[in-house]
Amino acid sequence: FQGTLIVCTSALIADYFIKQEREKILGLKFGFVGIANIILLIAVGYVSITNWRNGFLLYLFGILATLLVFLFIKKPPYTQIASLCEKSPCKWKQLIPPYFVAFMGAAAFTMLFSQLPYLLEIRNISSSPAFAGNLTSLTSAGMFIAAFFYAKLSGLVSAMRMWFFTFALVAIGFAILSTSSQLIGIALGGFVTGLGAGLVMPNSLNMVLGMVPAVARGKAAGVQTTCWFLGIFAGPMIGVTLSRIFDGPSNALGVWSFVVVLTCVLYLIINRNQTER
Repeated sequence: FQGTLIVCTSALIADYFIKQEREKILGLKFGFVGIANIILLIAVGYVSITNWRNGFLLYLFGILATLLVFLFIKKPPYTQIASLCEKSPCKWKQLIPPYFVAFMGAAAFTMLFSQLPYLLEIRNISSSPAFAGNLTSLTSAGMFIAAFFYAKLSGLVSAMRMWFFTFALVAIGFAILSTSSQLIGIALGGFVTGLGAGLVMPNSLNMVLGMVPAVARGKAAGVQTTCWFLGIFAGPMIGVTLSRIFDGPSNALGVWSFVVVLTCVLYLIINRNQTER
């Protein structure tokens, strides 16, 4: 359901907006996703005090959302152009860079969430899952701040070069988490990681939607969303595996920081090669 929503809204944004306006709306979209995550986590905590089943009542918002769709979602101005254009094939090899980073960004995001409680425990800061959950809100805050500023950043650097800054932030955040023994350091590391993770989805989708013909936007966005959810699914498993191999969450986060640095360098090389062409 969530995957379908992401694909449909992304395809609609591509049909309604072009160029700089599309970049702005994609940033706003994922910025509000970050805000919604924070609000939802807080709301679930309150409504589930008496009964854990009450949290599912929040999905009744879908009824209101359905009414809003009928009222405000009209035929996009570029739909006719998309239906009339020829079915030119997608160059799928060119889409590998944004697809791969969607996976990597999602994996880093969920790996942090899965390893943070263990990191707090071995640092003798807290063993409370609730405390760890509250601390992850800083990561979500970093995500929606970065997403809101994506449009301005995209006007300064290319989409490919944006990956260098994205994964540099993620690598720095994970390095701080791996080495810091104080709560303030862990909070800072989570926030910096969130800043990097917040740029992943809008930049990846912006690249994908700008590289495919109009008739292929839905399919291309669907594959991109699949890569994102695969990363969300794989992140905790990668974190647990690294933690077992390298003796603890601190070392696991440090190793993943090194992997992200290699990814950062790889995309810097790809960007340089594309610039020379």
